[in-house]
Amino acid sequence: MQLQQLEYFVKVAELGSLNKAAEVFYVTQPALSKAIQNLEQEIGAEVLCRTNKGVSMTEDGKKLYEYAKVILSHVDLIRDIKAKDALQTLSVASYPLISMSRIIADFYNRQSDRNVTIRLKEDRLMQVIDHVYEGRDEIGFLLINNSQLREVKNTLKYKGLSLEILGHDTWYANVGEHNPLYDKELVTMQELIQYPIVRLHDDHYSNLTNYLRIDGILLRDSWKHIYVSDNAGLVNVMRHTDAYRFGPGLSNRDFADLGIRSIPIRNCDVDVVVGWIKKKSAALSPIGEAFVRLLEEWTEAELRT
Repeated sequence: MQLQQLEYFVKVAELGSLNKAAEVFYVTQPALSKAIQNLEQEIGAEVLCRTNKGVSMTEDGKKLYEYAKVILSHVDLIRDIKAKDALQTLSVASYPLISMSRIIADFYNRQSDRNVTIRLKEDRLMQVIDHVYEGRDEIGFLLINNSQLREVKNTLKYKGLSLEILGHDTWYANVGEHNPLYDKELVTMQELIQYPIVRLHDDHYSNLTNYLRIDGILLRDSWKHIYVSDNAGLVNVMRHTDAYRFGPGLSNRDFADLGIRSIPIRNCDVDVVVGWIKKKSAALSPIGEAFVRLLEEWTEAELRT
């Protein structure tokens, strides 16, 4: 059985005419008819009912038509492989970071003369690791505080993922203008815990963060919480309430553009590792390498300020 026989059959079935199908393929009607007859002999069943008014499918022909359409659709995908190679896809999973969408926008603008598709998925730390491990995303961007680092490194080793460290950061208190601490140049944990903390829903690694201490105060002692599902929720809650959050210095400028201040916290010795992950066994694609270079530039610039 040849693919051409299936292509002939499908076209004849759709047009209801051997002559019209022959014109589409630039072959003679007898040659096309012979190809269909050979197909019927190979499968041992008649697939077309021929009359003076044209042709129609038999019951077996209707079954063959459905199967043939599936086969030919996959053939089309195979034929398109080379064309699809020209379309480069950047797939990134990221710890929720307000700056990441701007980085993606900057990257797109740098690639505007190329055929590029970009996918960004923001999720909690555990899910970002799983996205890369399962091959759904090529690159994972992580922020890992010192309460999480040991366990995260063990997980990455177990899953065959490599961590490339871009730098080290720390936490600031992000507050909007409705928080009485908005104009302060330095805040204490004793001042902060009077107000609700807005945060994303916990996963295993964020639960470890509850055991961090800042200026002698255990984070789990902060008992007023507002949980949201994404960065937009974080921003809007801070802009319209007295809630605060802990955020990395990397995003200070992006928060400032939204009217949210990032204030240093007294005696905050939280160390945040900034890095990206990939599969150890897989080399980065050219577009992935280009994105990592932008991440390196951005991290260096933001941590220097």
